[in-house]
Amino acid sequence: MTDSFDRAVSALLRLEGGPSNHPADAGGLTKYGITLAFYRRLPPPFGGGPAAAQEDLLRLTEPQARLIYRREFWDRYRCADLPPDIGAAFFLTLVNLPPTEAVKVLQRAIRRAGGDPRLAVDGRLGPATRSGAARCDQT
Repeated sequence: MTDSFDRAVSALLRLEGGPSNHPADAGGLTKYGITLAFYRRLPPPFGGGPAAAQEDLLRLTEPQARLIYRREFWDRYRCADLPPDIGAAFFLTLVNLPPTEAVKVLQRAIRRAGGDPRLAVDGRLGPATRSGAARCDQT
């Protein structure tokens, strides 16, 4: 059985695709949605470290990218502790926004979906945010 992470990261990888270095993309060189700057911040064996060159990122494999996404986003922000659809949506948001902003998006969604209309939109992923997510109407 495929777990929520596998479904979420597969959707992400379908959107991000292989190598890209579009001039209109401020992220510069990416592969599987991972920028060279982000890849350099990760120590080996997960990333290339500060000395990583473009060629190092271009050698990144899909299984390695999945490990990076699991470790740096899914596990770090405990997406599996949220209801599956909310966890997957939060994961995709985390990949594309700074973490504090991604949490604010989640908190606003929880407020609108009836999880907790009084939930503070403060960018902190604490017990109130998690329990509010669990109470959301996901229909």
